[in-house]
Parts: sequence; C-alpha cells; structure tokens
Amino acid sequence: MMKDNAVTLSQHELKLLYNYALTHCKESCPAERNAETCVLMFKLSKILGKALPCSNTYGNFSAKVFHEIIKDIEERHGVSITEFLEKVKVNASKSLQDMEDEIDGRFALEVLKILKGERYEMP
Repeated sequence: MMKDNAVTLSQHELKLLYNYALTHCKESCPAERNAETCVLMFKLSKILGKALPCSNTYGNFSAKVFHEIIKDIEERHGVSITEFLEKVKVNASKSLQDMEDEIDGRFALEVLKILKGERYEMP
C-alpha cells in the first residue's frame, strides 16, 4: 500500500524481498555492488535481525569502519585516497592489492557519502 510517498509492507513481504536481494549479495558482491543498496540492506538486516554476509568485514556499517578502510589504503600506498584512486584510474598495470584497494576505496567513499545523507555517484 502506498501513502505519502511511503510503501507499507508486511514483515513477511519485507523478509521475502530481503532474502531475494540477499541472493545478489551472496552471488555478485563485491563485483556488482551498489553502496546505497548495501546501506539499505544493512538497515533491513538490523530490522529483521539477520546478518549480512559482509557483516564480518564491515561490522555495524558505521562511518568509523569505512574511515578505517580508507586509512588503511592511504597508509598502504602513502597517498590520500583520492590520489590513489586517480593513480589506479590512469595506470593500466595494477597489482591484485591495487585492484582490491580500488574497489574497497571507492565503495568506502560512496558509503560515507550516503551515511552523511548525500547521494553519491562515482565519476
């Protein structure tokens, strides 16, 4: 049912949608993840009392967790996250660590923007 731009679902319907979306998490993450959807899935997991597969990695999905991910990447590469992302964008030759750090760094930045209430799209 829709009222005032909000949709009302039963808990059963919400669980069905959550479980359906969880299949995407298990099968396609991290290659095809969307930060805004991940934040929403985490919120739903708390409401439904179900843990996401990435809970071990991202804990409670707090800004602190994503700041730590960025800090680790910056320390590993000796430059700011934006400098690192620019470097790997233009450098065709990347190590496995660079590829992982690029994926995790972009995701962390996106999540932090969303947690601040901003819509975020990577260029």
